[in-house]
Amino acid sequence: RVLWAATVGAGVGVCALYSNVMSLLAGHGLMSAPIVSAMQFACSLGHMTLPNLVALVMRHTSLGHESLFVVLAAANAACLVLVAAVSLHLRRRYKSAPPAALFDAGAKQV
Repeated sequence: RVLWAATVGAGVGVCALYSNVMSLLAGHGLMSAPIVSAMQFACSLGHMTLPNLVALVMRHTSLGHESLFVVLAAANAACLVLVAAVSLHLRRRYKSAPPAALFDAGAKQV
């Protein structure tokens, strides 16, 4: 049961981090093809290496199946620290992009 709860919690954490990073980049007007490509590359790299890291930790420690929770908790914590550092950097260097216009310039707003 702990393994299932850890898997669900880690999945929710990864989903939340990815969508927040994309929103952060869009909010500062930094959504370009090279940046989105780099994000996809980083996600693919993580999806390829983390399962192998879990197997490595499982094999060389006494954690057993609980190594999934430990590795994913460490990965989520590292991502959270990285997102906080990038957010701080963006606030210092860039102004937020203006919000997208919801209405045409001549349209009547309700």
